[in-house]
Amino acid sequence: MAFLLSTILLTGIPRTVNKEKYLSALTSANYKTAVWMLVAGVLLMTNLLQALFLFTADLTEKTIVVPPDLVKPFSIHKSKVSPAYVEQMTHYLSQLLLTYHDDNVTAQFDSVLRHVDPAAYAHLKAEFHAQAERIRRHLIGSVFYPMGIHVAKLTATINGELVSMIGQKIVSRKQKYYQFDYAYRNGSFYLVKFQELEKGPGEELKPIEPKEDEEVTF
Repeated sequence: MAFLLSTILLTGIPRTVNKEKYLSALTSANYKTAVWMLVAGVLLMTNLLQALFLFTADLTEKTIVVPPDLVKPFSIHKSKVSPAYVEQMTHYLSQLLLTYHDDNVTAQFDSVLRHVDPAAYAHLKAEFHAQAERIRRHLIGSVFYPMGIHVAKLTATINGELVSMIGQKIVSRKQKYYQFDYAYRNGSFYLVKFQELEKGPGEELKPIEPKEDEEVTF
């Protein structure tokens, strides 16, 4: 009896323990295999969805643009520019050009030049710098209060009240109209022309043509 008990103690228990270790290792291996098969299935499904997206998605060029100092984005798709974007850019540029004082006018006009069409850059740069020099020389200030913007493709007309000052003194309050002409090429949006308008006899708006010896003013 003592010999039999010794045999069980020496041989039976180790065999049982080894079998349990084997079954435990087998279960663990099966679990890991199942996990990896699940991961592989997820990856396969992801690749199939990506392939489906590439076949069905619209891959034409679309640029999301946020004008400086604005928080709402607008899209420019292919050769078309959102009217809302034209409107917001007109509001932004009009404030740089029409709300200023003698200390900040040069910096503001230079900011506008960053948006100017290369073909019109030299002309507008000379015009802006001459206007800035006149403003600094006479201590002129201006505040523009927009009242409405009309957009027709790449042309925008803005109207509002322009308050002009010399130093701290208000010298005039006038209803003004301005036209902004833009261009869109190769994914870039440019200012091409900026001019003041006036109402004609039939209430139609037409550009103000300065006289030969008259300084251009905004």
